[in-house]
Amino acid sequence: MCFDWFTKNNCNYIVKMYVYCQPGSGFNDIISMIGRAIEYSKQTNRILLINTCNNRTYKINFSDFFSFSNENVVCDTNQIRNIFTSNTRLTVYPSMFKDKLLDMVNEKYLIDNDIHLNEDKRDENVIIYQKSGGIYGYTIFKELMIQPTIQLICNERYNRLKMPYLCIHIRNTDYKCNYEELYKKHKDEIHSANEIYIATDDKSAIDFFKLKELPIQNFTTFPETSYYNLHRSDINSNTKMTDLLSDIYIIGMSDKLLSNSKGLFITLVRSCNKNKDRLIEQYNYKVQLSV
Repeated sequence: MCFDWFTKNNCNYIVKMYVYCQPGSGFNDIISMIGRAIEYSKQTNRILLINTCNNRTYKINFSDFFSFSNENVVCDTNQIRNIFTSNTRLTVYPSMFKDKLLDMVNEKYLIDNDIHLNEDKRDENVIIYQKSGGIYGYTIFKELMIQPTIQLICNERYNRLKMPYLCIHIRNTDYKCNYEELYKKHKDEIHSANEIYIATDDKSAIDFFKLKELPIQNFTTFPETSYYNLHRSDINSNTKMTDLLSDIYIIGMSDKLLSNSKGLFITLVRSCNKNKDRLIEQYNYKVQLSV
């Protein structure tokens, strides 16, 4: 994308218009918020700036993991920083954040409250958007392409599994599920599997299934200290996101998926599992070029 912040026209300078989106919380919440911001940006003819470095969960440079085909979406924090550094005359909505743009990008200022997208037409150059909570995330996830370096890791892990394999998804930290009941309900099917991948945020769930002398696999990095959920844990942010994307691919490519988990993440990965062709495109489109 071309980043000329001013266009000269009859000695007047026209400043480009932006939506600055700073999503946090869980992964489905993040992509849900990005999805809303993309639609709003299209409707208002604005460039969308996505900064996921400054939040309390993954704290990643989004462009290190994902790419968009939409040229009006900027998800590289360094590029966003350049935009705000190159133009100090930007007006901002809400106005209280006018002098905080660079601080937000540089992780010196964190917005604590939700800021909703206003349906009214705004004249400010930058509209700030931050909102917790998610909706159906697959709509935007299927539009994301995984960066080649991450693809290679995900494919390497996937290829370590024996085919076909059963996947059991267990979310049992912030949301609880009865995985022992899941085991009892599907005991015969589980014990007939030659390979089982446990996708979970709770290491005790892996230990439970290993005690059943089942062929269990898991590639998640777990904290050594107590934690409320994985996305708020003290695990390195790049490791967290790589593990997450690896699990999404492995869950999505599984021959059978079992889960009684709650939350929107299981809805997201069920959709991935039902759309394997699209998932393969997302995780393999540049792998051959990168080898």
